[in-house]
Order: sequence, then structure tokens, then C-alpha cells
Amino acid sequence: MRPVLRRGLFTLALMLAWAGSANAQTMFLVGQNVQPIFEGWQQNPDGTFSFLFGYLNRNYEEEPFIAVGANNTFEPAPADRGQPTYFYARRQQFVFAVTVPAEALTGRLTPETLALATGFAIALLAFTRWWWRFGLTRYSGASA
Repeated sequence: MRPVLRRGLFTLALMLAWAGSANAQTMFLVGQNVQPIFEGWQQNPDGTFSFLFGYLNRNYEEEPFIAVGANNTFEPAPADRGQPTYFYARRQQFVFAVTVPAEALTGRLTPETLALATGFAIALLAFTRWWWRFGLTRYSGASA
């Protein structure tokens, strides 16, 4: 058999084998987990902030009940912040909000912390530029 024909048949067989095994993502009806999803935040008129959450139940049929406790909690306390306990199938958006005081988010950036973070970012930038140049001097080509 001529090499071109042999190569063409091999390529065709490979493509057919790959196409037969190619599946879309697996669809699970039951037995998968539920993942919280941070949807965003909003500032309230009283100065507090509300963090908005939804969830993704990875099951297509199972709608689990997870009571507030070890598997359905917030930290720091209180553990029950109005989160759902019954989870409908698939993606649910903007299901509940958690309100936190403004003091929890403001007033934590000190000049020392800012200087440390800036210094670290500059050092990291300098290191990555050096590493890139080091790699380029050692690079001999993709075919080497």
C-alpha cells in the first residue's frame, strides 16, 4: 500500500475512534454536591453591606435537604444566616443575602500593610521579569 494511502486510512480510523468516544459532559441525576456561589454585594443605607449568594446543585433530579449544621454553616457565628436548607436542582441565583457590619470591611488597611503589599508586588514583578529573561536566554527553539 502506498504511504499516502496508508497515512490517510490511519488518520480516518483515528478520527472515527475519537468521534465514537467523544461525549458531552456527564449528566448526574443524583449523588453530586451543592456549591455556594457568590453573586455580588450591595451597600445598604445604614452603612452595612449585603453579600448575595446563590448555589449550584450539580444534580439534575435530586433536591437534597441539608439542615443548618456542620454541612450547611457560616463562620464566624452565627451559623444560621438565612441560607437555604432545601436545594432545588441545578443553578439558583440570588437566593439569600448575608448582612455584615461596615466595620468588618473597613479600617483594616494600615500604611504598613499598604507598604508591605506594594513592596511584595514590586519584588514579584522584578522576579518574573528576571525569570522570563533567564528562560529566553536558554531557549533554543521548539524543535531542539
